[in-house]
Amino acid sequence: MLGGVGHVERESWFLRVRHHYVAHEKRLAALTLYPVSKSTTLGQCTEHHLRKGPAMNRHLVLLFFIVACASALTLAQESSPVQINQITETIFLLTENSPAGSVNVVASVGPDGILLVDTGFGFMVDTLRAALKRVTGAEVKIIVNTHAHTEHTGGNAAFGQRAVIVGQARLRTQLRSGAYVMEEFPDDALPTVTFEDSLILYFNGERVRLSAVRGGHDDNNTVIHFTGSGVACVGGIVRGRLFPTVDRLSGDINAFESALQQTLANLPKGTRLIPGHGGELSMTDLRQIGEMIKGTFTLVLGELAKGKDVSTLQRENVLKPWSSYADALISTDRWIQLIADGTRSHRAATSVIEPLYYSLRKGDGDAAVAQYRQLKKEHPDDYVFGEGQINRVGYYLLANGRTKDAVTIFQLNVQEYPDSWNVYDSLGEAYTVQGNNRMAMENYKKSLKLNPKNTNALDILKQLEAAR
Repeated sequence: MLGGVGHVERESWFLRVRHHYVAHEKRLAALTLYPVSKSTTLGQCTEHHLRKGPAMNRHLVLLFFIVACASALTLAQESSPVQINQITETIFLLTENSPAGSVNVVASVGPDGILLVDTGFGFMVDTLRAALKRVTGAEVKIIVNTHAHTEHTGGNAAFGQRAVIVGQARLRTQLRSGAYVMEEFPDDALPTVTFEDSLILYFNGERVRLSAVRGGHDDNNTVIHFTGSGVACVGGIVRGRLFPTVDRLSGDINAFESALQQTLANLPKGTRLIPGHGGELSMTDLRQIGEMIKGTFTLVLGELAKGKDVSTLQRENVLKPWSSYADALISTDRWIQLIADGTRSHRAATSVIEPLYYSLRKGDGDAAVAQYRQLKKEHPDDYVFGEGQINRVGYYLLANGRTKDAVTIFQLNVQEYPDSWNVYDSLGEAYTVQGNNRMAMENYKKSLKLNPKNTNALDILKQLEAAR
């Protein structure tokens, strides 16, 4: 089961497989998709994996479920894959809806062409193109990315072939480092115009101000203010009227309050705000979210300073006054944990995924395991290790048909984290893809022993038993 941090730390393996299926016609036997029936709607698919918590989870199904799932997704996407809302005379909000969730893309449309804020999911590029054609016949001339996460930069390569991509200087570096190396972004996907603090563009008859906002959700956030239209795109700085998410590799939960203060100071009263996810917000909403951040931090840190631990604060439900900001992704308990973790976490240089990726380009899974052990022994403070990092490497290998190496990597995860139910679930998945049903069942049973509520393991064990 693929794990992650925050809402969409990186584009999940499920999305990568879906993309390969649509764009490259991968063999059906290599696909693993969500277990849905033909009657399953897109919204239900999205709700299904959100209920699993902060990670974007993926469930393996046997081959005979694949056609049904593909049909369900196709039918769902045909209904409203991209919702178009006209915000002002020249500003349009295009919301992509997919099994991975929803993401906002904003288009400035006028005599100069299209300025696109973010490019959405990579596997929905053609759908987004079609939606833009319903708005205008003009071409995309400029792309501005709010930050690096792949549901916002996934379409960069396709649109970037004929458009100029603009972003923070840090954005260009990040898309070619850390965990992003597995995305294998081509040159066309990278910003060719970068800035450190701010940049002014003049497009479609108005002044467009780009402001760098560091910390919080990510370290390369950009706020795009269409000054004439009175609209600002704020990316991941906020997540609607909900607890925000933070990328633990490049974000900083302690910087959310300053990020919001900076954004409030830079935008005039009455500005309409479009976040990367969720509906439109007002400046009043933004101030209230800032007050929530300050209030929850003050309370949690104050109680921790008195000697209470996280579990006590969760049991006492100390954040009940802010429960309206909670959802399936970030509950009040999860927000308490994130605040506590943020005060003591060590910011490592990079994800261990990067050196493992380059090792796997030259060698096999055994070579990558050897390098992992060497790095952990000799450079324990220079990399972010953890079961989530190893898991993502395993799923990258599965997505690229390297099943044997994926099994090796997942076996490493089991050795490193033998008390985690999720690592056995992932290894079981790899064995199923490999056709080793006996080992798959053995590992799913181990996962269930550690976590009897793992419905994924229960479902797949039933399918494997039926296939015997």
